Amino acid sequence: MNLNIKNTLLSMDEAKLWLQKRKSEFDCEYLLSFWNIISDLAYSVGEIFYGDQDKDILIKIYDKLFYGNNLPSITPEGKKYFPEWEVDEIKEIAKVIEDGLKIVNTYIYI
Repeated sequence: MNLNIKNTLLSMDEAKLWLQKRKSEFDCEYLLSFWNIISDLAYSVGEIFYGDQDKDILIKIYDKLFYGNNLPSITPEGKKYFPEWEVDEIKEIAKVIEDGLKIVNTYIYI
């Protein structure tokens, strides 16, 4: 049996840079990885992560990020999905990133 283990390198600088610019364009794969890793970290240390709230807008954003990764198993051949972001979604993404960075700065020592 073979296991395909993917190592994920996550740059906090990329998150900080996005917060400074707050553009409506960003890498869905990066942000989804950021969200998932921070969620796991928060759970591991008993912290509440903003991105884990059961809010309709956060669920919608997460779904758009997921589909924006264009995984071969769910994306029709020859097609690509590029999410368009509303102003309120951008504000929520900023809150997710800000809270994620706060959790990293609190629990990870460099």
